[in-house]
Amino acid sequence: MLARAFLCAVLLLVVHAPPACANLKDDIVAHQENHLSGEGGFNGGVKDVHGAAARASTASLASDTGVPSMSAVDMDVAAPANRDLSHLSVLQRVKPEDVKLFPYPHIVLKDALPKHIYDHLAAHYPDERTLFSISRAMSPAKFTPKLMKPNFRYDIRSAQTLVNKNSIDPMWVDFVSYHISPAFYQDVVRVFGAALEKWRPDVVATGSEHSLLNKKTTMRYAQDANTDITMDCQVGMNSPVSRKSSVRGPHHDTPGEVYAGLLYFRDAKDKSTGGDLQVLSCKGDKCKEVPESEKRKRGMSTARNHEHFDYHDLKVEATANYSANTLVWFINTFGSVHAVTPRQPTTFSRRLVNFVAEMVKRDAQGHVIIKPNNAAKLAGKHN
Repeated sequence: MLARAFLCAVLLLVVHAPPACANLKDDIVAHQENHLSGEGGFNGGVKDVHGAAARASTASLASDTGVPSMSAVDMDVAAPANRDLSHLSVLQRVKPEDVKLFPYPHIVLKDALPKHIYDHLAAHYPDERTLFSISRAMSPAKFTPKLMKPNFRYDIRSAQTLVNKNSIDPMWVDFVSYHISPAFYQDVVRVFGAALEKWRPDVVATGSEHSLLNKKTTMRYAQDANTDITMDCQVGMNSPVSRKSSVRGPHHDTPGEVYAGLLYFRDAKDKSTGGDLQVLSCKGDKCKEVPESEKRKRGMSTARNHEHFDYHDLKVEATANYSANTLVWFINTFGSVHAVTPRQPTTFSRRLVNFVAEMVKRDAQGHVIIKPNNAAKLAGKHN
């Protein structure tokens, strides 16, 4: 059963020990074989994400990340006291009943942000020089467009945004800070809590807290011994295109990922086509990855991790067009197959913000693994 296989794979990845997968109950569901019987919301008592709790939760971000103990850089990630940043949430207009459950939990939403907020962020979107230089930890003075690979993803990690906050618009700094905060995690649970419990029971079961509401979250690379989930909000782009190509073919994300989301910031002058994200289902209810040895025979890309599935075995169920202020969000499973449509040659970048959460990796004893280079990544270095 694919749900069981996914759960076992995640436990192997996160715990690094062979789990007792043989006794998993068949009614634990993590794939499209079974869906939620209704599309109601999460009934676990989600914490307030639009008031005092949001202000306290957002303000506590610095202490929650543990950054001061892991890096000499003063990142100052906390929002000033008594500031509620929930008006920046990309999920503020989303209700639990908006979540589509087939072929896996997802939403596609136009006009995700209020117009005045989106317009400000769009007008102050980091340019190619800023995105490239910060993502590569190099001086902006050394940037030239020739350094960019065509149709290649360049992202500024949350940590890099906070380290370079003096070079980025203040609303963008607030936007990134909020979307890696405990307050935003509660907003995710508000919308996707029921889906996560059904489709990703491993997320609930792993760690010291077996309740989604009580999971300890922090910024990516800032985890400590008590962290369950890390979050990132990456401001980025796919660089201009010299010939028709796709950023990624049909694939699913890594098993440890809990959710992923994209918010598009298309330039109003960009008239190119392509760059849409497709939500895909597997024909015959079977998601079978194509072995590397067969990809060339099928005419598929052999580039590492470019695509896992053959389009002939898939069906497009929904499309998030590359349009301004359009949000797509999904819960990650082995069946969460998606792809980006080929982009035509253009001098414009595909501007987007990538939201992601991951379960922390643990050793055989269940202890959180903290890699030595985490401090360097928190300091904004490219490695």
